[in-house]
Amino acid sequence: MPALIAEVQKKSQHVIGFTSSGIGPLGPITNQEELRVAHLRQFGIDFSKAFPAHKSLHNMKNPNFLPVFYQGILFAIPDKKGESLMIFLGKIKLQPRKIIFIDDRIENIQSVAEECIRHHIEFIGLHYTAAASFSEQVDEKVARYQYDYLIKNKRWLSDTEAKLHIKKLISQGMGIDSEESAEEEKKELSKDLAADSL
Repeated sequence: MPALIAEVQKKSQHVIGFTSSGIGPLGPITNQEELRVAHLRQFGIDFSKAFPAHKSLHNMKNPNFLPVFYQGILFAIPDKKGESLMIFLGKIKLQPRKIIFIDDRIENIQSVAEECIRHHIEFIGLHYTAAASFSEQVDEKVARYQYDYLIKNKRWLSDTEAKLHIKKLISQGMGIDSEESAEEEKKELSKDLAADSL
């Protein structure tokens, strides 16, 4: 996906990120928008080239509410991606000829499609289904470690990085779960790492 995004950006097309993630502070996280930008950059994805004159747009509709545009990412009103996109386009005074929209939820594609029809914009919607398979393979122990690390260090670890951190802790005789023995965790992690390398 990063290569595809970079290729389209080279053609001087506007490419933005579009998420229903939250904004502002959350617990020890001072700025969820900045965290999302940093997380994507770890994967070589940078949307900040889109609309450089509008690096940060808040209060597009109501003060302290979504949608928000930050560093090339549009943070949408939950379950209203179509409406959020049109608010943003209205704010920057842009009427595109065509929108190509990729999302993992079919209802988001329908929402944007309906708004495009209403605003006479040609629309191509692509349903990204690979995300569904990821959710079935979540390792709760790794996810818990990633979350704890994020809270303490304000940086998200990839699954591979988290597993390496856990492996290091186990090899130092420090378990990540006091209810389980380090030996048990070591066996489980070895299986996970072996599966990852296949």
